[in-house]
Amino acid sequence: MFAYLLTAIAGPLTLDNSGEESWSETWTAIADLSDGSYALVQYLFTNAGFGDGNAACRALWVPAGGAGVNGADKAGSDWTATETQVDVADCSLRVADGQTRFTAVTDAVTLDLTLDREARAHQAPDGRVVASDGTWYTSEVLVPWAEATVVTSGRTLTGMGYLDHTRSTTMLPKIATGWYRFRGYYGDTVFLVQARMPADGGAAVGWTWGTGGTSALSDFTVLSTAPVTLAVGDAQVVAGEQLFQYKPAEQYGLLGDLAKPFVGDPTTTTYRATMSLPDGGEVRGTLEVQTLQ
Repeated sequence: MFAYLLTAIAGPLTLDNSGEESWSETWTAIADLSDGSYALVQYLFTNAGFGDGNAACRALWVPAGGAGVNGADKAGSDWTATETQVDVADCSLRVADGQTRFTAVTDAVTLDLTLDREARAHQAPDGRVVASDGTWYTSEVLVPWAEATVVTSGRTLTGMGYLDHTRSTTMLPKIATGWYRFRGYYGDTVFLVQARMPADGGAAVGWTWGTGGTSALSDFTVLSTAPVTLAVGDAQVVAGEQLFQYKPAEQYGLLGDLAKPFVGDPTTTTYRATMSLPDGGEVRGTLEVQTLQ
């Protein structure tokens, strides 16, 4: 059943384990809202362990000035997929009418996150990484930025949002010690940075993405860890208030244990952050710092 669905569907939400015995896949959407709130919705799929396919849906809500609430719905194999919609238990990710909508109903929080842009694969530098044993990790941005609307607890808030998609047959510590992801949507421009710290200790690899398009990452340095301060060429990113910290292997329970062969035991910390530009301007957004064990 699982293999049939994988070969039957196509489009921006295609699931594909490429015939591998061990495989995981994620879709992750975030919304950085104008009132200071932050939302994240994520799917995790894996065929590790017993059974052909297991899935979970996760939602994180951080109200402005408040504590974050993190919830998950572990669906097992209770999911369906078409060309433009993937449903996991009571969660749904779908593309239609020029929009991408990710709805999550979990044990702790319900979020309805809409991006005013259809998901479409964008290939960026470092989009495919192959480990020494031939296993691999791929990532693609489906929505780099778009106006976002989030509905939760009877409130409707607006801001900017993002969606990406990953597939993996490798254990992430084989290819990285961590990632830095800056998403700056407010200020003088829009600017994204993704930096992977290679497992072999080499220079950071990744990309930058502004209104002029993508470029391979260069001149990236971690200047400080307290507070986290990054040099990106002639620009500088400084982390501010911590929004949330989580360990997905713990959050997903049994499914997280099954996913450990791929993700290890990472910690992801999300901060408010500001990028200072060489011309004196600035871009405000969020910074994710992911460390792997």
